[in-house]
Amino acid sequence: MTPTGSFDDFLKFERQVFGENLPIPIYDGLMIRYGEYRFASEMLAFNPTDAVLDLGCETNIFILYLAYLGMCPLGVDLNPAVWPDLQARAALVERATGRKLRINFCAQDATQLDLPPASVDKAIAISSIEHMFCAQGNGDQLAIASLARVLKPGGLAVVTVPMSEGDPFHEEPVGDEILAGPYRLYTPETLQERILSQPDLEVVRLGYLAHSTPDPRFPPLYFFRFWRDILTEAERAKWAWANPILVSVFNPIIAPEEGASRLETVNTALVCLRKRAWPSGIAKAPETQTVFHQTPGYLHSAPGRVFSDSPLPEGKTIVHNAGLGEPSAMPIPLPEARSPEPHPLAVTGNEAQLADRQRIQALEKRVVELETYVHGVHRGRVWRLMMRANRLMGRS
Repeated sequence: MTPTGSFDDFLKFERQVFGENLPIPIYDGLMIRYGEYRFASEMLAFNPTDAVLDLGCETNIFILYLAYLGMCPLGVDLNPAVWPDLQARAALVERATGRKLRINFCAQDATQLDLPPASVDKAIAISSIEHMFCAQGNGDQLAIASLARVLKPGGLAVVTVPMSEGDPFHEEPVGDEILAGPYRLYTPETLQERILSQPDLEVVRLGYLAHSTPDPRFPPLYFFRFWRDILTEAERAKWAWANPILVSVFNPIIAPEEGASRLETVNTALVCLRKRAWPSGIAKAPETQTVFHQTPGYLHSAPGRVFSDSPLPEGKTIVHNAGLGEPSAMPIPLPEARSPEPHPLAVTGNEAQLADRQRIQALEKRVVELETYVHGVHRGRVWRLMMRANRLMGRS
């Protein structure tokens, strides 16, 4: 059966490769990774032709899964030693599945990505942004800005970061007694400021992982404390097969509204972002300045430049802005169809005058069509055509 990229397929892949020695439950005592991977699988409909970026990839299993699906993901990590370890794990996957994997890797600072702009369809940054620091500013914000730059318009990214569980925002650039390396713990306010407010990205979905219990006799953190403080790592490993189920029950994905009422249990933010079609700093021009509509029976022109005289599909409008490349057809509401204003000569019933009126209207329509085609490029020709039309109509 061909894998579809669903979370269930990911679990089957993990079991096929690692058997009973599932790595995630052993190292992930916080019980968050399965929730993060479930969220990414649900929000990013992966396609084998997608250009996918894993920001801060390390040797995580998800980039191997993306390669197993037929993609050629690009892993970016500051540590060049990640690559040989990633190759070794890829070889393990190839032996277990019989599939040849294609993975690219680049040792780069994610806060200053040296990748072509608008080159990535989908991206993931699973618990990595919080570790990114640099001298040029807030590393997490710079990493999000880099992500926005390399995503294609409409491209999607899933970013996950740890929350402070009701405590103040914590930022440690060198490490402390909690964690040896640099890290951050976010509050809803700093999450909004640092991650969600990038002007070129819009939030598609925000969720939280929050410690919970379905049994009202016990507090939400009861199971987590039992899992971490009472069970040993070896004992937790015996429950590896059930870990995804345990996570869905005891650390489920909840809505932001629910998380706001129980911040002390919220441990991870799950964010899906989409690259806006109109980059920040380039305002989308009003229709009255840059748009020509085609309505039934006649060409309705708005003041501004004309960019195409090609027939348009019904309900489409040619839109152009400087610096955004070639014009493209975009669905924009068209004005209500209306007939052209009657020519003054139409008030008489004289057949000769009526014939003159029809001839004049035909010539005027032809002038508009020609002007549409050459306006802004051949202004001199437009003037000559108008003079010629006037002479034909006996008005010169």
